[in-house]
Amino acid sequence: MTVYATNLTQVLTTVRTSLAERVCPAVTDPAASLELRMIIEQIDNLIGRTAWDPAKVQNACELTDQLADRLRANPSTPGPASGVRKSDVPGADAPGANVPAADDPGSGDPVEDLVQRRRNVAQRLRTTYADGDAADLAATVAAVAEFSSTDIRDQISAGMRRALPF
Repeated sequence: MTVYATNLTQVLTTVRTSLAERVCPAVTDPAASLELRMIIEQIDNLIGRTAWDPAKVQNACELTDQLADRLRANPSTPGPASGVRKSDVPGADAPGANVPAADDPGSGDPVEDLVQRRRNVAQRLRTTYADGDAADLAATVAAVAEFSSTDIRDQISAGMRRALPF
């Protein structure tokens, strides 16, 4: 294996290809073969995380917004429980804290907005699990289960998806 690139995604892709196409077929020990396939899976996951893919970022934003809407943790969701208030987050008034008001439309940067939406969701989950009634908890669990199922399908590499039950 010769790697001439300095782009991390290209380097990882070359390492993954070498392991999968040259090394893996030659490994005869079942335990070693399984370990090697797990390493290839990890490299697949790293490749997906180091490559800049605007469509994946957009998809992650949309899925997070859908979850936030279902949990009423999105500033754009109408109603009395519409989002996380600064008063809900300890230290939110500290210098440098980045917790928007419930009616904040976002920064305009999709990655920063994704991070903030996920923080809002996390805060809403903390509040619901600590103080929610049974109906609210059931709806929350259903929303998180649906999100997790979709997110897992997006995060698991193509090589491993064939082994999953969904």
